[in-house]
Amino acid sequence: MNDEKSALTALWDRWRQLAAPSFFLLAVIYYEELFLKLYCFRSLTAEGAFFTCLFTLPPALLLGLLCGGTPLRWGRLLLPACTAMASLWIGSQLVYYNMFKVFLSIFSLTKMAMVAQSFGEMAVGNVLRNWFPILMMVVPTVLAWTLRKRILTEHS
Repeated sequence: MNDEKSALTALWDRWRQLAAPSFFLLAVIYYEELFLKLYCFRSLTAEGAFFTCLFTLPPALLLGLLCGGTPLRWGRLLLPACTAMASLWIGSQLVYYNMFKVFLSIFSLTKMAMVAQSFGEMAVGNVLRNWFPILMMVVPTVLAWTLRKRILTEHS
């Protein structure tokens, strides 16, 4: 009986170690995507919120499994790093959309040097003008850093 209880406890601890960062990253990416849509389009439909959640699931689960599947020390470093990468990507989408009224794509990334030369001053001005949404993208990274020990706990 005691062995069954310890086996269940170990299973629960392992599941929590993998699920907690996934749920955290799901909440972060979903929040940032909804903020992006509301800021850029000034509206959001129920269908849009639902599909945003569906499209948020795969990257959140993969990044969460990466953070929870590594040793604890690495996971606690990877959680804020993955959160920062997601926030940087979505924040750059926000600034790029405000500049060109289209979202950043792979094609845009390949032409980044040309765009930076032509629109460098405009980009800096746009970043400064969009300080509030950029700040809203930084908040999850700060939360990930401060809560990383609670999200990724040691096994008992």
